[in-house]
Amino acid sequence: MLDAHGQALLQADAVVLCNAHDALRLLGEPGWPLQRVRGQTTLLPADTPGLAYLPLDLPRADQGYALRLADGRVLCGAVAQPGDDEPALRAADHATHLDHLRRLTGWAGTVDAATLDGRVGWRLSADDKLPLLGPVPAVPAAGSKPITQVRFMPRVPGLWLFTALGSRGITQAALGGELLAAWLTHSPSPVPAALIDALDPARFEVRAARQAESAAPAPPR
Repeated sequence: MLDAHGQALLQADAVVLCNAHDALRLLGEPGWPLQRVRGQTTLLPADTPGLAYLPLDLPRADQGYALRLADGRVLCGAVAQPGDDEPALRAADHATHLDHLRRLTGWAGTVDAATLDGRVGWRLSADDKLPLLGPVPAVPAAGSKPITQVRFMPRVPGLWLFTALGSRGITQAALGGELLAAWLTHSPSPVPAALIDALDPARFEVRAARQAESAAPAPPR
């Protein structure tokens, strides 16, 4: 790692980019089918009328979700808005979450959506809804044969990627971290090889090569 003056700050055998959409900027915008998705959550105060009696001993989820926090507040969410860069909380999104809460719990209360607190953040999501986890693919040599299997793809030495967990970050991060640690330490993998290939960041180049190969006209006989 270098500072702004080109001086070395530290060295490592491996670097893992796990910084959501900013990883793409560091990689020079590789053109993979990914999108940045805005999300917003809503926090209802504990003293909101009718909130204390809602059946939220366990989280409720359908097209939205609701769960009671330890301090009695209720957290609701979460809209998904691709390509939306608005950082401010929106009353309309709060209102959507209130509708979810009514449907999930039968809550019949009312509250001014414009007064509610919450949080805005952005997810990175791949078109195939799978994370990107593995060594970063390098650009194949000019004129080389199309690569149709991820294991033959050249890699950037020591550079790894774990991003695009989308809206499933909590459920996928632990297993993904375990897989990444096993990969880096040459330990047995906790998942089958087919799943490793499905998560590989090189999968997009491989798919494109396969599609081009299948679309090519057959050679004359």
